[in-house]
Amino acid sequence: MSNATDKEIGNTVEQISDSDQVGGFKDEFSGVIYADGKIGVTIPGKCNMRVFMVWNSPPWMYSVRQQRGLESLLSHHRDACVLVLSETIELDFFKDNFVKDGYKVAVAMPNLDELLKDTPTHIFASAWFEWRKTKYYATHYSELVRLAALYK
Repeated sequence: MSNATDKEIGNTVEQISDSDQVGGFKDEFSGVIYADGKIGVTIPGKCNMRVFMVWNSPPWMYSVRQQRGLESLLSHHRDACVLVLSETIELDFFKDNFVKDGYKVAVAMPNLDELLKDTPTHIFASAWFEWRKTKYYATHYSELVRLAALYK
């Protein structure tokens, strides 16, 4: 997990916030949550918790169960920033519900090579193509992405 200060994180945003792999809703909550190899948050005001969620199922599988889970998190931690790392859902997936209601939730498409670079997880990347063939691929993928996101 990074120990970067808010100022350092803010400087990073200027460098990569134009990426087309980032879903941020600046108008709705005056900040951008992004992931493009580096992960950081810049939001004026309080962000008391950073939550990383990996979604690797089709969008139609997002159901009431997942919705209620996020609602519960955000109702107890109003100032939490939630970053959903996904290659399968649209960047504006949460725009009409959580973001509209003032919560800090965004989707980003992770660049796996960049995300794993310079982390201990990069060791596992060498076996990545073999893992894709296993029945536990989805679990391995989400754990790997979550671990790398937390590390950075």
